[in-house]
Amino acid sequence: MEPPVSRLDAVRRHIGSVLALLLFVLAVVAIRAMLHDVDGEQILQAVRGMTATTLGLAGLCVAGSYAFLVGYDASALRHIGRRVPARTLAVGSFCAYAMGNTVGLAVLSGGAVRHRFYQRSGLGLRDVTIVSTFCALAFGISVSLVGLAALAVYPDLLEGVLPVPAAVLRWSSAVALIVSVTLLAAGSLYARPIGIGRFRMRMPVPSVLMAQVVFSLGELSLAALALFLLLPETASIGYPRFVCLFAAASLVAALSHVPGGVGVFDGLMIGGLGAHGESVPGAAAAVLVYRALYYLGPFLVSVVLVSTARWWFGPARPAGPAFPPARKART
Repeated sequence: MEPPVSRLDAVRRHIGSVLALLLFVLAVVAIRAMLHDVDGEQILQAVRGMTATTLGLAGLCVAGSYAFLVGYDASALRHIGRRVPARTLAVGSFCAYAMGNTVGLAVLSGGAVRHRFYQRSGLGLRDVTIVSTFCALAFGISVSLVGLAALAVYPDLLEGVLPVPAAVLRWSSAVALIVSVTLLAAGSLYARPIGIGRFRMRMPVPSVLMAQVVFSLGELSLAALALFLLLPETASIGYPRFVCLFAAASLVAALSHVPGGVGVFDGLMIGGLGAHGESVPGAAAAVLVYRALYYLGPFLVSVVLVSTARWWFGPARPAGPAFPPARKART
C-alpha cells in the first residue's frame, strides 16, 4: 500500500500546472486589453491582404525551421551512439516536434511519437526516453540562451510589456547568459553531468554541442523569418531586431510552460511590435497566421503520418543493444 500523499507534496506536484494556467489567463487578459479598440474586421482585412507569395515564403521558412529541428534528434542519437534510417529520423522527428509544440509536455508527447517510429529501427523505450529528454533540454536551453542574448543586447524590446526596468533586464540577462554558457562549456569539455539532485544528464561532447548551436540558430532564425514575412509591408522594425524580439518572447513563453506558449508568446509579440510602432491589427493578423502555419498545419500533417506509420515503415523490430556507457570524466 502506497503511503498517503501530504498536502505539501500535492501542492508541489501541481504548482507548475497552476502557474502555467495563471500565466495563460494573464496573457489572455493582456491580449484582450491590447485588442480592446481593434475591430475584428481589421484583423481579417489584414489577413486577406497577405499575398499567396508571402504565405508560400512563410511556409517554406516553417519547413526549413522544422528541418533544423531534425538536427536535434540526429545529435541526440549520436550522443547515445545509436542510428536510425534518414527517412525514419526525418519523419519521426518532425511528427514529435509537431505534436509536442501543439499538445505540450514535449518529453511525453514527443517521446510517444518517437517511440512509434524509432522502435522500427531497434531502439528501446529507454533509448527513446533519453533522446526525447535530450531534445527537450537542448531546445529549452537553446531558446533560453538566444533569448538571454537578445535581452542583453536589446533590453528595451519588451519595455512596457514586462514590468522590469531595461537596465535590470540587460544586466540580469547578461549575467545569466555568461553563467549558463560557462557551465555548459565546462560540462562538455570535462564530461561532467549537469542537473539538480537525481535529475542529471551527461553533457554532449563539444562537437555535438556546437552542432546544437547551429541547429538552434537556424531553427530560430527561420521561424522568426516566417513571422516577419507575415507583417504588413508598412512594418518599420528591422529583421535583426525582430529576431531578438522573437527570441525574447520565445524565452518567456518557454519558461511559462504553457503548451505552445499560447497567449504568452502571442501577447508579447503583439505588445512588443505595438510598442515599436507597428499596427496592432497587422501584428495580431501576422501572429494568427503564423500559429496556423507553424503549429496547426504541421500538427495535422503529423496526425496523418503517425496514423499511417505502419503502412509506410512496416512493423517494429526488437530493440537493439543498449547504448555505450558514458565516458569517464577527466581528472
